[in-house]
Amino acid sequence: MAASYDALVYGAGPVGAAVALGLQQRGHRVCVREKRTEHQVVIDAGKSINLSLSTRGCAMLTEIGAYTDLKSTLIPMVSRRFADGSTESYREPLQSINRNLLTIKLIQAAEAAGVKFEYGTGYAPGDVDVATGSVRLGEGLHCKPRVIVGCDGVHGKVAKLINPAEAERSSRASEWGYYELSLPPEATTDMSKDVFNNFHIWSGRGHWSAEFIVGLPNHDGSITLTLFALMSDMEARYASADGGADKFRQYLGEAYEGGLDTLATGIDEAVAGGFIACWKRPALLGSAAARSPPLLPPRASALGTLGDSPHSGGAAVPLRAQWEPEAKATSLGQSCGACGACVCPHPRLPAHLAQRSRSAGG
Repeated sequence: MAASYDALVYGAGPVGAAVALGLQQRGHRVCVREKRTEHQVVIDAGKSINLSLSTRGCAMLTEIGAYTDLKSTLIPMVSRRFADGSTESYREPLQSINRNLLTIKLIQAAEAAGVKFEYGTGYAPGDVDVATGSVRLGEGLHCKPRVIVGCDGVHGKVAKLINPAEAERSSRASEWGYYELSLPPEATTDMSKDVFNNFHIWSGRGHWSAEFIVGLPNHDGSITLTLFALMSDMEARYASADGGADKFRQYLGEAYEGGLDTLATGIDEAVAGGFIACWKRPALLGSAAARSPPLLPPRASALGTLGDSPHSGGAAVPLRAQWEPEAKATSLGQSCGACGACVCPHPRLPAHLAQRSRSAGG
C-alpha cells in the first residue's frame, strides 16, 4: 500500500517540527517520523538545555506563524553577565527559551497545519530503496517522497545515509562534557529584571579556572544552568555511590561565586545521570551562532542558537531529481560541499535543496 506523502522529515525536535510546518504551509504533504514515543517528546521530555533565539530565528518563527504563540515565553537576554556583576552587551538581544517548550509549540502548530507525526518509528537501515526512491513506512506501507529531510540529531542515521562519508559517532565526541542544573524561581526572587534578563556566566576559580557555568533565564523565573568541563577532569570525579552529590555541592561552593552550592537544584539527578559528552557537530541553526561572543572554550560558544543558516547537524536530500525517468541517476550521498549536510528550517526549503542538488551534480 502506498502512502501519499511527498516530504518525509526524520526527527521531531524543534528543527524537524519547524521544517515540517514550513513544508506543509507550502502545499507539501508531510510526515514526520520520530524514534521516541509521543510521551517522551511532548509529555515527559525530561530536562533540556535552553536555546537562544536570534533576531533571524524569531523572523523564521514569525514566517511560519509560530512566533505569536511563543512570544510570552521568551526572555530577552541583553548582555552576558558575569558573577562579579560586570556585563558585556549584545549588539541585539537574544531570546531565551526552553527547548522542550519550543518543540511542543512547533509540533502543535505543525499538527494544526496537517502534518502527520508518527512516533516510535524513526529510520531503520533498509527503509530507503536507493534504486527506486521508495521509502518503507511500515509493514506493507511505503511512499515515494520528493524530499527527505534528516533532523534526527548529531548522530542521526539519516545524515549518514545521505552522506556516507559522515564520521562515526565515536569520532565526533568532544573532549568537553556537561551537567545540567537549575536555579529555581525562589532562588531568583530578589533579582531585578535588569539582572535576571541576561546570559549568565560563572567562571571557575583557582584550580577549576578551565571550567564554567552558563545560565539562561526562563519565563517561570528559573534559570537553566549548564556546567561545562573537560570529560577527563569531570567524568569520574563524582560518583553517586561515593557521596558524589555532596562532593559536587562542595565543588560548586569552592569553584564558583554566588552560593550555587546552596541555591542550585538537580544536583543529585545530574550526578546519578553521569557527565554528558558534548559533540563536535551540535545541531546549531543560525548565523548568530557564528558571530556569538566567544565563551571559554570557543567550541562551546554557540551552543543552542537558533536562526536560519542552511548548515547544521541535520541533513537533507531532494529525491525528485534522483528518480524522475528523464533525470540521470545520482548518488544519494550528494550533499552540501561546505559541511557535508544540508538542512534549512526556512519555508523555502525545497527550492534551497533543489539548488544545492543541482550544484552538487544531482
